[in-house]
Amino acid sequence: MFDSEPEPDIAIIRGKIRDYLHRHPGPADIGLVIEVAHASLAYDQTVKKRLYAAAKIPVYWIINLVNNQVEVYTEPTGTGRNATNQQEQIYGVNDEVRVVIDGRSLAIISAKEILP
Repeated sequence: MFDSEPEPDIAIIRGKIRDYLHRHPGPADIGLVIEVAHASLAYDQTVKKRLYAAAKIPVYWIINLVNNQVEVYTEPTGTGRNATNQQEQIYGVNDEVRVVIDGRSLAIISAKEILP
């Protein structure tokens, strides 16, 4: 299970398109991964969260359509089944979510703009 390559709904990748003409981006190339979750929520909150943490993806968002919130997981640590994130922030529909990549705040998004 931990040698899989999950396919996120959205990924922000470092570099230029031509950098990936002959290869897929690897974990070191990824700045942010986003999953939009309804039926897949439990899987995204457990298996995918652990996979992304094990791969050291620095920022993982779940746009949680069930609970109408944005979950932001950062600071991945551990390996395999012990992988987790040290930081977790939950944003409600009236909150603003900061887009942070490589430690730089690039934007602020109103959660209501990305939630139903």
